[in-house]
Amino acid sequence: FPSHDTIEVAKQVTNVMVSGLSLNGNAAAFGGLFPQVSLAGPRGFVIWDGCENVYFENCTAQNVNGDGFISYSGGNNDSSNNTGFVRCVADTCGLGFSQEIWTVAASAASAKQGPQNVLYDSCTAKNCNYGLYLAGGTWDVRGGYYEAKRLHSLTMYCGDAAWETTPARGVITGAKFVQSAAEAANPVVVSRGIAVAPALATYGKQPECSYTLVGCEFEHKAAAGLGEIWIAREGPDITAINCKISGAQTQIEHRADGDAPAGSYRHGKITFVVCIVTGK
Repeated sequence: FPSHDTIEVAKQVTNVMVSGLSLNGNAAAFGGLFPQVSLAGPRGFVIWDGCENVYFENCTAQNVNGDGFISYSGGNNDSSNNTGFVRCVADTCGLGFSQEIWTVAASAASAKQGPQNVLYDSCTAKNCNYGLYLAGGTWDVRGGYYEAKRLHSLTMYCGDAAWETTPARGVITGAKFVQSAAEAANPVVVSRGIAVAPALATYGKQPECSYTLVGCEFEHKAAAGLGEIWIAREGPDITAINCKISGAQTQIEHRADGDAPAGSYRHGKITFVVCIVTGK
């Protein structure tokens, strides 16, 4: 389907499997790719607002300015449950695969949680600005390859503190995350609270957020180290078990961004268990 728009499974849909579709978003019509993360702008395959047991399988999204594949709900919409993507491919998209709580500031929240039980099984993101972008809700990532050409191959955020009050958590098993050699300054992985400005009243109220990574690989392809491979900022608790981290940078930084007027930010903690870190 050559398209400027979206293939989407919309409100209150249950028990749907969509298989074998390809979408070309014609990014050139929108001035090229950019790191689109807001509700504005074109998206590819979308699951949102109160869906149950809805999956895309063996689908391909190409040249989409926004998300190639996304499950987003909650906030001022109903939360979705048991959704996901199986053996799907995002090629040259703003964000390859993502999930987030959908918030509109002027609307009243109806669901204080993001999408629940989102599955990413053996998916591939290549030549995207973001590879895998997780921001609220719960998830299960099984295998797969996620490559970023500009920003981060794995981004892990707490949910929006103004909306999401339930814990955000999930497991990532056996996946590989790669940062393109063309973008030496950006890290492979970033984890933090979704509101990073200490002046915000919600900054000190980040909800609980925990990520467990088992048997994953993180590689930065840049020949020279200009930044970090992994930046863990305030907010999430992260446990990495039997993971491999490699690149010219070979730096892991646990960074705090400052205290909020309303109180201290949620520090979070990061734990490495039997992991291997190597440089080039």
